Amino acid sequence: MTHRSTTFDIRSAACFIRETESLIQAGRERKRAAVLQHTINVLKARFTGTQMQAWITGSLIREGTFGEGSDIDIVLKNYTGSRFDIWCDLADELGENLDVILYEKCGFREHLDEHSLKVV
Repeated sequence: MTHRSTTFDIRSAACFIRETESLIQAGRERKRAAVLQHTINVLKARFTGTQMQAWITGSLIREGTFGEGSDIDIVLKNYTGSRFDIWCDLADELGENLDVILYEKCGFREHLDEHSLKVV
């Protein structure tokens, strides 16, 4: 039986890994952009013309940080209904995991302008 000797080329392997990681990151970024646009559309449709204000914050608005296991963080101002009901409605419409944060109880209100995207 003849055995072929194969050598491991670390440079080729490193290049392959970088290319693969780049493709994975590009796919995540495409998904993030699509989820962000869909979230903006849903929030505008639901809250434009009302007293409500809505922000998106967290990994969804930052390139390179939204991935598997990420959720959508939404801050709502002037919402007087059941937080559970709006959470259920938005989760159904968006098809994603999400957190609903009430502005009036939000511990980072002073950072919303700098670290969030105001939608409505």
